[in-house]
Amino acid sequence: MPGADSVTSEKLTEITDVDGRKYLLVPSTSREASVPIKTTDVCLLKWDFDGPDFKLLRNGSLAGNGYKSAPSSWAQLLPYAKEEGESLSSVARYSVVPSGLPGGGNALQYFLGPQKSTDHKARTEHYLTVENFDKPYVSDFSLKLHPGFTPIDLKRPDGGIAWCCLRQWHQGVSISPPMALSAKQGTRDVISTVFRWGTDKGGKTYEARSSEKKIQLGQWYHFRFEWRIAPGTDRSYCKVWMSTQRKGDQLTAEDMWCNYPGPIGYISPDGKPSWDGHPIREQEGLYQNSHLAPAAFHAVIYDNVSIHLRN
Repeated sequence: MPGADSVTSEKLTEITDVDGRKYLLVPSTSREASVPIKTTDVCLLKWDFDGPDFKLLRNGSLAGNGYKSAPSSWAQLLPYAKEEGESLSSVARYSVVPSGLPGGGNALQYFLGPQKSTDHKARTEHYLTVENFDKPYVSDFSLKLHPGFTPIDLKRPDGGIAWCCLRQWHQGVSISPPMALSAKQGTRDVISTVFRWGTDKGGKTYEARSSEKKIQLGQWYHFRFEWRIAPGTDRSYCKVWMSTQRKGDQLTAEDMWCNYPGPIGYISPDGKPSWDGHPIREQEGLYQNSHLAPAAFHAVIYDNVSIHLRN
């Protein structure tokens, strides 16, 4: 199993965060342009909020444009809405809103506000796709944080660790996701990408993070994640591009934010990839600790979402 010293041949800096957790800072590397989507790449998902029959149902499920609100098989269930925690706010957890992009159109907003104090966590997400280990994927999306986004907790009132995922790639086992785009504790406008690996079920785990980016609330940012999660091997990687001007195939070398050539994902004590019912599930929206302040308002808005399998 790759260890903390196998992330890259460059020397890594070990950082300790506010909770005393140690992580490795992904070093600066030579930048490169993203590879355009090819005709041989397989489109696994593409949102279309402006389709003539698109509907967002009250429970967050989707209908029209191939989405089925009452699926006849589990495979037809994706993408599907997932909520946790009892909201104390009147704001809808899912809503279609004007994108505000130059081309017009609609976007999808995910919201979390105050929760009951007995809730352990809070979630407003769509589970988008279920993918296999050790294959190359490209996830494109535009994201902005609502102008009224309030700071993430620095710590929970009970002293526990606070967190806020804006997007995550999860193995489905009861452990932190192996890859996530997260908002920083105690802030409302600082993000980073997190990578985790190690042994599930009580074994040793490691963490690496990209550099932090301070973003502007209410501003659209376009992301491309090129990634491969291959637990227990040296084949995992993640490359991230980010821009306010270009998106998708137009992203250039100067837009590269993170180039991580290291381990991602967990193995079981027997050395095999650890999973429970599915390998990798890509999840979009908000997932965080509950016990949110009474005035908490967390909303993230998505558009231009697609996922491709590289061939």
